[in-house]
Amino acid sequence: MAQPIDYSKSAVNLCNPVEVLDLLLEYKKVRKTIADLEEKLAQESIVYRALKQREQDIQTIDRLLRAAIDKFGSYLGSNMDMVAIKQRRVSKAYDARRFSELFPQFAPAIIEQTVNVPSLKGLLKGGLLGEEELAPCVTESETFAYIIR
Repeated sequence: MAQPIDYSKSAVNLCNPVEVLDLLLEYKKVRKTIADLEEKLAQESIVYRALKQREQDIQTIDRLLRAAIDKFGSYLGSNMDMVAIKQRRVSKAYDARRFSELFPQFAPAIIEQTVNVPSLKGLLKGGLLGEEELAPCVTESETFAYIIR
C-alpha cells in the first residue's frame, strides 16, 4: 500500500473542524454507496436510478464541503485517511532586470532570458543570497486546490 501523502504543510487554515469532519464522513459514505451501486448496476434498473441520485448527492456534499472548508478550515485526520483541505500552492517568478541591478556579480551566471531558478536555488542553498535579499526580485502567485478523500 502506498504511503499516505502529508498535506499538513500546504493545507490552508488546518484546524480539523468538526463541521468539515461531519461532511467528510458523509462524503466518504456516499462515495462508498456509489461504488457499491455501480457493482449492482448491471442487475437492476432501479439500482441505476439510485446510483444517479447518489451521484447528485455527492456533488451537493462536495459543494458543501468546499464551503465548510472555506468557512471553518481544513481537516486532516491523524493518520491521513480523512482529508478535506484547501491546499495553497505558491510559485515564484523572478525579475531578471531587477535581479541584475541588485546582484550584478551573480547576474552573468544566473540570468539567461529569465532568472535560472535551479542556479538561484544553488545560491540560496550555498548561503550566498537570502530570501530577504531576493524579495524585491520576486513575484509570488498562489493557487488553491481542494483535496477531498
